[in-house]
Amino acid sequence: MGKVLVLGKAEKKIAPDSCDITITLETKKNTSAAAAREISVMSEKLLSKLQNIGLDLKKIEIIQDSLSSESEYRSDKMYFQAKKKIQIQTSAESSTVNTIKTVVEDEIYGVTYNITYFVSKESEIRKQLMKEAIMDSRKKADFLAESLGIKIVGVDSANLTGIEDVYDVSEDDETEVLYERERMALLCSGAGSAYPLSDNLKPEEIELDAEVKIVWLLSSD
Repeated sequence: MGKVLVLGKAEKKIAPDSCDITITLETKKNTSAAAAREISVMSEKLLSKLQNIGLDLKKIEIIQDSLSSESEYRSDKMYFQAKKKIQIQTSAESSTVNTIKTVVEDEIYGVTYNITYFVSKESEIRKQLMKEAIMDSRKKADFLAESLGIKIVGVDSANLTGIEDVYDVSEDDETEVLYERERMALLCSGAGSAYPLSDNLKPEEIELDAEVKIVWLLSSD
């Protein structure tokens, strides 16, 4: 009985349906009290605007809230820096993203943002890709065996790359419903994007893949 190692692959490109918008608020003052007070005022002002356009503040997470002291280069002068980062998970639809960007960019100073797009049902898609990769390995093994006039009789071992990622990630089946509610809230608030042409653009597709290495058992009987 012989053995053969066969690599199986599967891939798929899919448009992201979700994104994380990370907003950073930052200020520098001569005293810690002034810096802390200023960042709190900035935060309340921004959150109020986000609430006014229909966003549920319970969906906004704080990922950093800090106050630190620093000295100027070649100087004994000290200043205090306050920073707060909040993150909004929302639909990747450009009109929704641009409406939030319009609010953020309306701030005069001290506010920046970063947007990361992703697929909300990535785990579910990867499970399917894993099955397709296994089938790809089997088809290749069958072709090899048939060409040699032998048979595939079993599996000796299998290495499923990324299998822990497939089964450790939980899925939210209500994602599409929540995003639809959010879109309706934005519409009802009367808020709009300052970039109507950009609302027609779509984020780049994300390529998901799976790979397996399977050692198949061969027999000439």
